[in-house]
Amino acid sequence: MSDLEVLLSDPAALMDRDAAALLPAAATAGAQVRSSPLSAASALAAFVGLRPRALVVIAQGRAAADAAIGLALIGSRSPVPTLVSAVLPSWIGALDAVVVFASDGDSGGLGVASAVEIARRRGAAVLVRAAADGEMAYAAGPSLSVPAMGIPEALAGPSRLTTLLMVAGACGLLGEMGGAPTSAEIGLLADLLDAQSLMCAPSSEMFMNPAKALALHLVSGMGVLIGSEPVGDALTAHGAGVLAEIAGYPAAVYTQEQLSQAPALVERLTRRPDIFADPFDELLDGDDAPIQLPLRPVVLKARPAQFPPVTGFAPLLAWYSTITRALPNAIALDGPELVMAHSQGWRSGSFPTPTGAESDGPFRPLIADWAAAAVMMLRLDFAAVYIGVGAGQAAPLDSPAGLGGQLSGRGALRPDTVMHIARDQEDVDRWN
Repeated sequence: MSDLEVLLSDPAALMDRDAAALLPAAATAGAQVRSSPLSAASALAAFVGLRPRALVVIAQGRAAADAAIGLALIGSRSPVPTLVSAVLPSWIGALDAVVVFASDGDSGGLGVASAVEIARRRGAAVLVRAAADGEMAYAAGPSLSVPAMGIPEALAGPSRLTTLLMVAGACGLLGEMGGAPTSAEIGLLADLLDAQSLMCAPSSEMFMNPAKALALHLVSGMGVLIGSEPVGDALTAHGAGVLAEIAGYPAAVYTQEQLSQAPALVERLTRRPDIFADPFDELLDGDDAPIQLPLRPVVLKARPAQFPPVTGFAPLLAWYSTITRALPNAIALDGPELVMAHSQGWRSGSFPTPTGAESDGPFRPLIADWAAAAVMMLRLDFAAVYIGVGAGQAAPLDSPAGLGGQLSGRGALRPDTVMHIARDQEDVDRWN
């Protein structure tokens, strides 16, 4: 049994090691989804009824990776071009919609603040997700949206994703997909993420905790994150980023197209181990050869097989089925399957059907895709935190509050989301 496995089996020791409170911060995914529409309400007013020439997201690093997930969810069905850029395009004008994601505690720096001023001066509709103070806040003015959750930005992906989809909905870019997310849909998605947080919590037993299983899978070798369709491809970048920043763990990232063009890597990934082999032999290739870590693939899929026809999409789904069968030691994160398991509660009447929901689940296709991506994002985040806590990694540079407002990761959780440990016959709240 590895040191990490021993630690993950002891919830009390886990919480004691988590000095930066990253575990409760990771569990705020549902709260981030709930609070983001309220935080952005004032800035969103400028987008209502707008039919922009283009939707441009100004973001860098982890924020750009999360913005790419949102634009992949919208996909080619958007009636206008959408793009992520590190700088403000020179052609931005009054006909465009601009979303700016500050990337860290300094609110993105003077260069991005200048871009915000230029976009507003040219008459573009602008929303700026940033801290309440600093150059970015001053430049944003009424376009500022301050995150309600005070958590490190590496774990704030659900907030960024929600904000971007709310802007797209307000602009009418989701018309062919059922329109903007409703408050009922957002509430159901947040409840789903709360349930997933409980499943991934430190108190959850090893054999029932998917995040702990994912963490142990990754640390036993070198992680290879593989996307199987556009949203899954974008999620691999998020996963690699959070693993590096929170856990100090390097992971390789491959899209379906990239992996298909690397037959040598595919051959190694699909190599089936000898059941009689010494597990330590996998680390060495000859007496004088350098250490070679075993590969630990993780395959991500965010869209279901019954997804409406999109050019070239059916082959990707067939490829996902093939690659998951071919990889003997892969973990497959099938987002639609995870959401469908939660849908059993909808069928049994455990929660109400939102307006416009499909007859076979609680979410219409766009929101179901969003839910699938959010669940996989949450599991990757929790796995990164578990690896980081086990390795004793330093806290993120923007810990503990990131860009957030008054609510911290410890204080913003619902009572039923925290973990209780019986100690000396008394329930002790280990999250607060």
